[in-house]
Amino acid sequence: MMNQLRTSLAVGLLALAACAGDKAPPPAAPFVPPPEGWTFEFADGRTWDPVEQTRSKESAVVIYVLPGQTKEEWSELVTTGLTFGGHRRATVSQLAEVTRKALEKDCQGFKWEIIEESDKNIMYEWRHFGCKDKQPGQHEIARLTVGRLGIHRLAYDSRTGRIPTGLRRQWVKAISEATVGPISR
Repeated sequence: MMNQLRTSLAVGLLALAACAGDKAPPPAAPFVPPPEGWTFEFADGRTWDPVEQTRSKESAVVIYVLPGQTKEEWSELVTTGLTFGGHRRATVSQLAEVTRKALEKDCQGFKWEIIEESDKNIMYEWRHFGCKDKQPGQHEIARLTVGRLGIHRLAYDSRTGRIPTGLRRQWVKAISEATVGPISR
């Protein structure tokens, strides 16, 4: 069963991909990081393991979880993503709104807050108590920003209930201070 984070990311990516046509995706190739991405520090000093790295013509995504967890069974998760050329098809605010509408429709006790917003950047937070498709409650802090190659996404998610105030403050700071630029190899 697809978790809520992947659902919100997928909704946004599908909205952008719909503008590109109805072509079938090519077979999966080995992950090659894009030449541009996030530079950030994990906010809490814990070890985070990359459990999935995918790249297609449309996007690149890396998912991190705590040791011993999987992309299906996790309590906390960090995701970085890039939708290539996304900035030519939608603004970051439009993409965030697609995510909000999808979650608001199906999730109980849904709360949404925009933390900061500009023409090329939006940072938002949402939480809910569970969704119609039996997804557990979840709390996310995410940021979308326009880079040279497209729209980048960085998010921290928790299924442990409401994120404790101190940990929330750390993640808001880390995500807010993250930068997008060339990746050195």
